[in-house]
Formats: sequence, C-alpha cells, structure tokens
Amino acid sequence: IFGKYVPPHLVKELSQLPNDVSLAGEARTLTVFFCDLQDFTSISEQLNPIQLNKLLNEYFTVMTEILFKHEATIDKYIGDAIMAFWNAPIKQERHAQLAVEAAMEMDKAIKELARKFISHGWPGPSMGTGVNTGRANVGNMGSKYRMTYTAIGDAVNLASRIESLTRTYRVPIIISEHTYKELSGITCRELDQVRVKGKHQLTRIYQPLCYDAEITTALKEKLIIHAEAMELYYSGKEQNACRLFKELYEKDKSDKFYKAILKKIMAV
Repeated sequence: IFGKYVPPHLVKELSQLPNDVSLAGEARTLTVFFCDLQDFTSISEQLNPIQLNKLLNEYFTVMTEILFKHEATIDKYIGDAIMAFWNAPIKQERHAQLAVEAAMEMDKAIKELARKFISHGWPGPSMGTGVNTGRANVGNMGSKYRMTYTAIGDAVNLASRIESLTRTYRVPIIISEHTYKELSGITCRELDQVRVKGKHQLTRIYQPLCYDAEITTALKEKLIIHAEAMELYYSGKEQNACRLFKELYEKDKSDKFYKAILKKIMAV
C-alpha cells in the first residue's frame, strides 16, 4: 500500500528496517515540493472530458516517474497539482538536492509533453514549481474513516506560496534560500526577496538554471550583470538596476523574468 506514496526501492527499505521508520506524527526537516499546470482552466475548456483525462493521466504519470526516480514521497494530487516531500518516512541526507534535481528534470519533461500535446491539436501546458526546505510535522493524519501520510506546517505553506510566485516572476521553478543553501553543483540566479502571506520575514528566492558543468560563457557573463543589477536593486538604486535589467531583457526577450522585475520596480 505504501508503494503508492513512495518509490518501490524505498518501500523495500521500509520493510527491512521497520524499527527505523515511524508513521506517527513527528517534527522533521523536510524539503517540500509543489507543482501545477499554469492556465489549467483555459486548457480544460479547450478539451472534452476524455481528452482532458488523457492529458492529465499522461502528465501525472511522467511527473510521478521523475519524482520516484529522485526518491520523493508523493503526498497528494490536488486537481492538476502535485505535492511531494523528501526526508520522510526515510531520512535522506541530500533531500534538497534531490528535490531541485527532480524539479529541473520535470521542467524539461513538461516541455517535451507540451510539444507532444500540441501535435495532437491540444494545448501545450507549462508548469510552475516551488521548493522549500524547513521544519514540518509529518505522519499519518486524518480520521477513523480515512488516513493519509502527509506533512503540514510553515515549511509546507511557504513551498506552496513560492510555487504561486512562478506566475509573478515568469519563471518555471522557484526555490527558497533555505533550499538554495543546501545545493551543490547547480547554478542558480537570485530573483528577489519577498514577504509571502502569513510571514513577517523576507524570504530570498532563487531560480535553478542548470548544472555547473553545463554553464556556458554567455550565461556566466549574463549572471555577472544580473548580480550587479540585483545589488543595485536591493540597495535602493532602482534606476541603475532598471538600466541593467533592460539590457539583459534586450539580449534575450524569451527570458520573461526581466520583464516581470521591471514591471514590479516601476509599479513601486
């Protein structure tokens, strides 16, 4: 039964080490993951029920396979969204790394799926993903009628709210600074510092771009200008920051982040 939540090799480990695993409620540091299809209402309106069912089933199958490959525990499917986490029920030392690597692979997979769906005459969906690392309560929760192994708490809420920011900042993946600090070998760019609903402290958010080994000279040069622009932005020198952000946008208009950050600065 637990194989519906976690990858088969973890189920085997669970069965071999029953004393090392507890499904009772406990506080633990988790890396929490949310993703969903963007503009899903529009997509559903363009398809009949059978087509929509096929699209969702293929999307969930591909994405779940990638999550299981990266040793995730599937918490739930929520409409077109997926919630997953790492470091429970089995402890995983590299849980933040696994989550971000899964998100990066899923970003490539949704682009391939979109091309396939478009070839069928269907809409080609895009996906937003949010990842956060922090303390949460995890365990079997529910009622006498229905139980589920799930995680709750601030770390979960922050991951969900970060995922929603992918629409604001026009990027496919956003991770919190807590997750960013646990990574190795992945090149990221800082996007902003935000105060999400229900939190008083500012949270720095980042976008994973590629593995360090894959970085190009052009991207290195872009990130140098980007870092300078972010420093000006944080220090209150918005005009100078805007000049650099505009320069970056003009170099690559397919990168919608710069258009989004310019819109935010100019609205203040």
